[in-house]
Amino acid sequence: MILSKIKEIENSISRDGGANSEELNAASSVKNLLLQIDYKSEHISDFSLSKIVNLLNFIKEDNLSVAEEAVVKQILEDL
Repeated sequence: MILSKIKEIENSISRDGGANSEELNAASSVKNLLLQIDYKSEHISDFSLSKIVNLLNFIKEDNLSVAEEAVVKQILEDL
């Protein structure tokens, strides 16, 4: 469900002519981070925005950018 939502976001940005490459890069980065999650161990549906951001920060070994956090927030709002 989460990965299909990120694909919708990427498609939406691309349809808009990809005018904002930062948004597209952020969506792609978040997708790659989400693919690294062990979904057998982590129950993403139980997480708040802050918990998911913390998990992705841990996986990335750095803080998410403002654009990446906005993508995460958009995914959670649409679930």
